[in-house]
Amino acid sequence: MRELTVDSAERMFVPSEMIAIPMLCAISMLVARVAQVYPNVTDDWLVCPNLWGATVARPGMLKSPSLDKALGFLRPLEERAHAEYVAAEAEANADAPVLEAELKEIKRRLSQALKRDQERSPEERRRLDEENAVAAELLNQIDSDALSKLEGPESVESLRQDLAALDRQREEARRTERRYRVTDATTEKLGELLIENPRGLLQVRDELAGFFASLDKPGREADRAFYLESWEGNGDFRVDRISRGSMHVPVMRLAVFGTIQPAKLQHYLGDAFSHGGGDDGLLQRFQLVVWPDELPPYEQRVKPENPRPKQRLARIAEELDRLAQRDEDVAVLHFDPEAQQLQDAFREELETRLRDGSLDPYPAFESYLAKHRSLMPSLALIFHVIERLDAGESLGSICLDCTRRAAAVVEFLEAHARKIYAAELEPDRRAVVALARRFQNGDVEDGITVRDLARNKWKGLTSQGDIWRALQQLEAAGWCRLEEQSASSSRGGRPSTIVRLHPELLA
Repeated sequence: MRELTVDSAERMFVPSEMIAIPMLCAISMLVARVAQVYPNVTDDWLVCPNLWGATVARPGMLKSPSLDKALGFLRPLEERAHAEYVAAEAEANADAPVLEAELKEIKRRLSQALKRDQERSPEERRRLDEENAVAAELLNQIDSDALSKLEGPESVESLRQDLAALDRQREEARRTERRYRVTDATTEKLGELLIENPRGLLQVRDELAGFFASLDKPGREADRAFYLESWEGNGDFRVDRISRGSMHVPVMRLAVFGTIQPAKLQHYLGDAFSHGGGDDGLLQRFQLVVWPDELPPYEQRVKPENPRPKQRLARIAEELDRLAQRDEDVAVLHFDPEAQQLQDAFREELETRLRDGSLDPYPAFESYLAKHRSLMPSLALIFHVIERLDAGESLGSICLDCTRRAAAVVEFLEAHARKIYAAELEPDRRAVVALARRFQNGDVEDGITVRDLARNKWKGLTSQGDIWRALQQLEAAGWCRLEEQSASSSRGGRPSTIVRLHPELLA
């Protein structure tokens, strides 16, 4: 994964995390199909490595090409599964005329039985109707227009067996395509796909803003609950509707990855910060979120692609897929003794942070950090499974080296999370940045009063209190100096505070 990330990032001139993070979410979906982990030795809490992530970047920062490159190793699996589905569907279509002919023959026999039934007395018809209820129900599953009166007990039993056999054949002839990812699907369709693919799926949304908007539509309130429950990866989900009937998804396991622009992300973060409708932990479930600052410098050069790492990862993905298609249960792993010590120390430090009161003013960020309880063991499991499969070894116990890597990645992700949750962690930061840019662009005159500055109603600077706090921070950083102007020197009235810009800004 590292080789593929570095090679792709260097050729595309993008930050390496824009390749690594979506790749990690995709591989988590495959690993979750075959292995889970017990993080603690003292309880039976089971963690499924079902990861959600996102890339936050402005338009033009190559989000979509990076995502496409990161998920390229899934294409051989998808192409092979689709080819198998097409072949199976063609075979089923070839058998369809035979099934139709058998159904036609059953209808003909039924017609004859009904004619004979007309000669029977009402009492005898009623007795036969009760005896033939099971056969009538089976027949109605195949043809809703068929009648449920048959000729006699012996013929009924024979016809019931024929109908049951035909019903089984029809069900076996129904083909479903093995899927690995979905893009834009309603929750109803997604539930059906999860029933057909109980080991799990990856949902990819090139624009997460559309995904969040769909959850806010009137009448789709239950969709949020669907996604909230799919994150854990081991629960089930039942839906009962008058119009659509009932649906039971035995395993809710859905990994998610998408891209989003900073401004649109801030809009949805606002609900989480203000305890609005979005304050339900959905955003905090996106644990693998990165917000790169800038694209690296571009150089006109041609570097050929190194096919080796992609081939290695594709081979591991095929092995994971092969293991997932077995009838055996998902493997459950533990940490080895040294790795368990590191996992326990990580958990103790995390729980101390969550309980010492220092995070009380930042509930959204605190909710994000709480998800690290499962994130670190999930990453350790993923790294361990990939390493063992690449070496052709049995899974065994999670090693110390993979656990160290997982802890390092969690630390890296928290640094990005602090940028994403900065509006809560540093509420004045946005106003400071906005005002500093106005200084740099020459929009602020030297000697302007704070009152006049607030009248501009610039974006992010509409509140006089925000402007005051931003000016004080910029003054402390040496960008400006605040001077009190007496009433006499300001043509009467109340005293004013004026802004004196640094000489370099004036130049």
